[in-house]
Amino acid sequence: LVRVFNDQCEITADKIEIRAHPGGDVVQNTSDQGATRDGKKGPGYQVQLAETCDAANDVQLIVAAIPQTAAEQDPNAVEPVLDVLAQNDVMPKVLFTDTSYGSDENVQKCESKGVEMVSPTPGQKSGDAYAINSDDFVVAENSHEVECCPRGETPLETIRDDAKETTLVVMSATSCDACPQRAECPVKCRPNGNYEYRFTDKQRRLDSRRREEATDVFRERYRKRSGIEATNSMLKRVTGMGRLRIRGSPGVFHSILLKVAGWNLFQAARALAMRTARRFAVEVG
Repeated sequence: LVRVFNDQCEITADKIEIRAHPGGDVVQNTSDQGATRDGKKGPGYQVQLAETCDAANDVQLIVAAIPQTAAEQDPNAVEPVLDVLAQNDVMPKVLFTDTSYGSDENVQKCESKGVEMVSPTPGQKSGDAYAINSDDFVVAENSHEVECCPRGETPLETIRDDAKETTLVVMSATSCDACPQRAECPVKCRPNGNYEYRFTDKQRRLDSRRREEATDVFRERYRKRSGIEATNSMLKRVTGMGRLRIRGSPGVFHSILLKVAGWNLFQAARALAMRTARRFAVEVG
């Protein structure tokens, strides 16, 4: 009860007030003090899963499972999942995730480990995929020198700040005043008559990703990610993971891992049956 009070109440002067927004990391049930709350999924626990998705596999197996309380944030799970995959010697070449995991920081973490993350970009605005952005400027990879604008005009200068990872491109009024795409371009006119556009390395990476996400190639490629949603549903229906009959984080975490192991055994048995059926068909045929 003391923890419940400290989590959800505060003393102001001579009054006790209930916090309007105590957050998710608070006791939800005094009989299970490990359970927390997620604003979307509700109170309890969750598990971060990684599953194979190669079409050549007979069945797909769960290769990483990290039980958590509900208040844990999905974006923070990418690095621990990669660590588990590395420990189990199943580090993938490509990792498909939903939008909540797809921050630029997580993409960079994956790249540092030789893994390509394929995910929609968080915060993407509808209708902006084809607007002129930093990705349309031709930038030298090593020097970060802007070679030309989207219309092929050469800048007056490029000012680079490596510490802040920002690039400032300066365009002449002669280049920009008569440009037919002036209204669409992000450059801004300055008091000296020149035009400037400042962007960060992160912004350029995000702009590039958003441009790619608008293509049919990306949509077709990303379809693989939907497979784990079916696995989530089956884990709840077949193993009862959606409503565990146990309380306390140690027991809950242990139960989750056992159910995941059981699911993989079920999948392995399916694969064996499929291979046996194929052999039988070949022998009879």
